[in-house]
Amino acid sequence: MGSVALSYGLVIARGAGAQLSVGANARYLQGIYEMHVDDAYGSLNTSLTEIAGEAYVATESAEGGQGYGLDLGLALQTAGGWNFGLAVDNVAATINWDQNIERREMRVQAADINAMNSDLNAAVNDADTTFAGTGYSTTLPRRARLGAARKFGSFMLAADYIQGLENRGVTSTKPLVNAGMEWQLASFFQPRVGMSTGGARGNSASVGLGLKVGPWRVDAAAVSRGGMSAGQSKGVGVALGSVLEF
Repeated sequence: MGSVALSYGLVIARGAGAQLSVGANARYLQGIYEMHVDDAYGSLNTSLTEIAGEAYVATESAEGGQGYGLDLGLALQTAGGWNFGLAVDNVAATINWDQNIERREMRVQAADINAMNSDLNAAVNDADTTFAGTGYSTTLPRRARLGAARKFGSFMLAADYIQGLENRGVTSTKPLVNAGMEWQLASFFQPRVGMSTGGARGNSASVGLGLKVGPWRVDAAAVSRGGMSAGQSKGVGVALGSVLEF
């Protein structure tokens, strides 16, 4: 899916050099592709004379849809230079899939499989059928994020604790802890490094870069999957973001 967000923040309290703010993201969601298993079962029976069994799976898929999402958050800036944040992602987030809906059903049935049966092809029947389906809706998994950051000279240190509220996709109820450092080498150039542990993907390490030209900011990053080093990693993820700040 793709997402376009309109964000707004408001200071609700100030005092003794600190301030508390609230904010929200209102997002338009453009579904690109989705597939899920709608039904699946299987059985295997053995006897003195034969082996018999059946396997069935039905999937639904779509090639487009639209929806809307909402994120909410709090931010606290202290007089001591600390910044704290609390956010809940996907408080409400639904995509209605309505383009090129397909339902696929696959079934395999086997009977009379034994050492005396020389025609095993005749003993196994399989069917694979695809037909048009009806539209359906999916929701995005919710998660809560608690973060803290502080600047020390030209370095910014930050950490996040992420708690998924559902076990779906890359969101897990297993806690995820992230820690990172940004070197503010210049106002327009900020290299970054980080690491994380827990969650759905396990341990990982990342490198990134932030570039800013006037109100335009571009952020890029690459992260290992499933390990801190190249020998342990099971893949690499990349991200690219662009923001206008006024």
